[in-house]
Amino acid sequence: MSGKLFCALLTAIVIAGCSSDIYYHNRAADRARKFLLAGNNKLNKDDRLSVDEMNFIRYNAPVLLFNDLLGDKSRKKRIEALESDFDQICVTWLIPGRDKAYMVYGVSGARMDHWSPERVIVKKLVKTEIADMLGAVGAAREYAARNYFEEMTPEDMNIIRYTLPTLRRTAFEVNFDPDGKIEEEDYLKAKEEAAVKIQYTLQWRVGARNFVFTGYSEPQLVNWSICFSGVVSDDELQQVTHAVVAEPADFLKPFPEKELQITREILAEAAKTKDGDAVVNDNIPDPAVREGGY
Repeated sequence: MSGKLFCALLTAIVIAGCSSDIYYHNRAADRARKFLLAGNNKLNKDDRLSVDEMNFIRYNAPVLLFNDLLGDKSRKKRIEALESDFDQICVTWLIPGRDKAYMVYGVSGARMDHWSPERVIVKKLVKTEIADMLGAVGAAREYAARNYFEEMTPEDMNIIRYTLPTLRRTAFEVNFDPDGKIEEEDYLKAKEEAAVKIQYTLQWRVGARNFVFTGYSEPQLVNWSICFSGVVSDDELQQVTHAVVAEPADFLKPFPEKELQITREILAEAAKTKDGDAVVNDNIPDPAVREGGY
């Protein structure tokens, strides 16, 4: 396969939440998993997976990526590509500690009802922000699996496992000590550290509910760490949203330059503005206990 085909950044596939599609996506993921593991010994020596890495493939959900065949980035053309019978879809794992993506390539429609693995592509991640963004997604998925299992059907959980979220810059009120167990000095330190970072929220729409996972990070989701999660209404989500940074179809694209500029200004102001010993950042509201937080 030529390198030219995958020279452009793969964009995230938008997956409908209906149960029939989820069945096909699960089946495709299982096929890709078996194909990758069975061919491990055929990979280049440096790319071969260790036992622990093979277990990561076995027990972690992949990300579904597709290549834009049409070359037109307009919404209309992206929709046409998703409806095409000839999407090039890669079932992809990013393994902790690896700087390469393990992609199982196949051709199918967006529903993946006829998807079959054809080859394994091990591709170096040139853009480190992609790994940071998928790292944040992985952390949110793991938290959802641990804490919302009883509140979701398997189909609902698969929406979070197999689709990408909407990324928002937000101003949720966050309690840095929900159990009241940390000392005041440590509490103030946690607040100060958050005040010189940006609050980003990953939001999945699951039926009529918005599942949100909120954390603080450096720009472009670098070192994002979750500190709040919950199920919120559309109105509440709108009230705390400063900006919609990326829709699911654009999640793996580079951060918009406008967003980078805004976050630079926020952090510059936070660094020079002091209120006693505490740093003030308008992006970080005063902490308050919230139902559903932790």
